Amino acid sequence: QNAMKLKKFYAIRVLVTGLFFIFTILFYCLYEHWSVVDSVLFIVGTITTVGYGYVSPSTDLSRLITVCVIFFGVLFVLSTLVDMTTKSCNYLSEKLCPIEFIKWKGHYRAIFFGSVMIVIIVLFLGAGIMMALEDLSFITAFYFAAQTSVVFVFLNYSYLTI
Repeated sequence: QNAMKLKKFYAIRVLVTGLFFIFTILFYCLYEHWSVVDSVLFIVGTITTVGYGYVSPSTDLSRLITVCVIFFGVLFVLSTLVDMTTKSCNYLSEKLCPIEFIKWKGHYRAIFFGSVMIVIIVLFLGAGIMMALEDLSFITAFYFAAQTSVVFVFLNYSYLTI
């Protein structure tokens, strides 16, 4: 019964996070007249504290909404992303490193190998997405993907050690 409550709780968190992104993207598109891509980049850059600086709010209302985005994003969205990332990493680690490998080589080597593979895959996917959305070279896109992932790793570590 606790597992069902936990699944429901996670589902609600993911739903609220999705609605948060949809409404904030719509706000910046309609009120600031930004494109969807600019809105998404601004929201993600703001929440992750990277702050790429492509666009910035121009009115007091937009700045006030941005402050709310920062508080809600850091407290709620990042904790949801950390939970989702942890579940995904555990799942991929199990798929990439079978139980026999863990028993044969040692538990920590398998976790390390799986984690390194996941980081490499995520960095390349992030660079590919940024190249598709922006007119960036692979090196520049890879740099931004790595910079963003370092922020997530730090927040993930901070969140888990609190």
